[in-house]
Amino acid sequence: MNTLGRRVDINLMPWRERLRERHTRRFQRVLVMAVCLGGLVAGGELLYAKHVEGVISARLEFIEARTQALEKNIEAVKSLEERREVMKQQMLLINELQHRRPLTPMIFDQLTATLATGVYFERISRTGDRLVLQGMAENNRQVSDQLRAMSRSPVFEQPRLEEVQAGTAGQSARRFTMDVTAHDMAVVASSKQGAMEGKP
Repeated sequence: MNTLGRRVDINLMPWRERLRERHTRRFQRVLVMAVCLGGLVAGGELLYAKHVEGVISARLEFIEARTQALEKNIEAVKSLEERREVMKQQMLLINELQHRRPLTPMIFDQLTATLATGVYFERISRTGDRLVLQGMAENNRQVSDQLRAMSRSPVFEQPRLEEVQAGTAGQSARRFTMDVTAHDMAVVASSKQGAMEGKP
């Protein structure tokens, strides 16, 4: 029997699903690498801060000894006191930086934690505290879910949907662009605590 006139249907859904899974796994690997890199950077900053703190502590001890030896020279003592105060301020700043977690690893942690089902990011750009996220979702509902999830994050503030584009012919996927501001959770908590303490 001649079958040349028959219609042949090809189901591309499994192929598309595998493609989405590959994209998701690739994005997750990139996130893990970024988090690990951020951890290495944070560790390096901590070691450097401790080294500087040790150097400053040694200098402070030297200044204390010089202060006792130069008590008769009032001007010299005053100059040393001023230098000691500057170094104390530097130590306070270093201690503050040690207790603040770097923002970049925190951003990637929260991007992973708030990632909605069916959504993956293709491009992430950062300028200061401002992030521009470009990604894909299977439908508009998932884009809305992603926006709501980011608005509940303690790190992200005022997420805005800048653009949504329909997929190519035969595809229901949506390409979107989001704009969001990121803040250090320690800074946010400190600001909230200060505001609460200021209330009568």
